[in-house]
Amino acid sequence: MAEPLRILEIYPKEDYFTGAAIQLRELVLGLKAHGHDVTVATRPSEIWVEKMRAAAVPYVPLPMASEVDVRSVKALVRILRSRRIQVVHAQKGRARTLALIAGLFVRIPVLVLNRGVSFPLDPFNRLGYTTRRVTAIVAVCASIKEGLVRQGVAAEKIEVIYSGTDTERFHPGVDGGAVRRELGLGAEHFLVTQIGIRSWKGNDDVLDAMAAVADRLPDARLLFVGANEAKAKILYDKAAARKIRDRVRVFLYREDIPQILKASDVTVDASYAGLGLTGT
Repeated sequence: MAEPLRILEIYPKEDYFTGAAIQLRELVLGLKAHGHDVTVATRPSEIWVEKMRAAAVPYVPLPMASEVDVRSVKALVRILRSRRIQVVHAQKGRARTLALIAGLFVRIPVLVLNRGVSFPLDPFNRLGYTTRRVTAIVAVCASIKEGLVRQGVAAEKIEVIYSGTDTERFHPGVDGGAVRRELGLGAEHFLVTQIGIRSWKGNDDVLDAMAAVADRLPDARLLFVGANEAKAKILYDKAAARKIRDRVRVFLYREDIPQILKASDVTVDASYAGLGLTGT
């Protein structure tokens, strides 16, 4: 194996169950398994503290209150110097900007960015991707790379790395019976599932589709996965307004996604913006 690297992963949020957070977790564990020295920095989060402690990965909470948060910049400079970081991997725009500012005070040998959505870049974000201080950009699919190139990012700076699948967790032998029992479903019920709660993921369209077939398909059920408490209430209210409240269930953040998928008869990706390829 090549010489181990000292890597800093920066994630400017505190959540642990969104797609970006899950990908970061898997990346950190994979890098550690390959012998690299990884440090994780997120906004203060008890669950990140707990999970990184369990994985024996150094963790640093940073406020990251804004893209020009002076306290976070100072803390990043200290981390970069004390841990002699060789690679900074910035997840999302705020992490990128804070790293670029910190890089004015201490050298960052390699700065890598992520790009997992296809939304157009505004002028500020375009500068963040095109600056020569960014070493490389990881795009999750070819269409996102092509979009960046059209907006002025050098093609040779972008590497396409598709999201991986853990085949020890996701495989045909997974048992979804417990999830169907949790939902009170029998063999006669047909379960439609959508994972991910964002407006552009088309959640309202999926509700409309269920409402359109509800009278003809009395055994059809709809499950949303990945909401917080507030979004769960909104989805239930929208279902009630469509007179399908009894057909809809909402799960909060879950770890048993393979079992949920196995329990489902159909899974839906109704996204109409932002995605070049479903990543998680």
